[in-house]
Amino acid sequence: TTVGTGKIGPAETPSIPTEFHEAITFRVLEKLYSQRADTLPLANYFGQKFEYAIRQAKQYANTGRDGAAPKIKPMDY
Repeated sequence: TTVGTGKIGPAETPSIPTEFHEAITFRVLEKLYSQRADTLPLANYFGQKFEYAIRQAKQYANTGRDGAAPKIKPMDY
């Protein structure tokens, strides 16, 4: 098993929610299209899609699953 190693095996799935799997593809396409001058507009397009997906993923990670913002417990010193 690869639990706790940061790697996944052939029978396992990543812990990234399925709605953000496409972000990985966007990044790969950005890298591929940036290698040639004639496809730079496509690289920029997929780069923007990747950045948007990452913002969405961070927002998802920082909210409760009911859509509410996380609650910060105040502390006295």
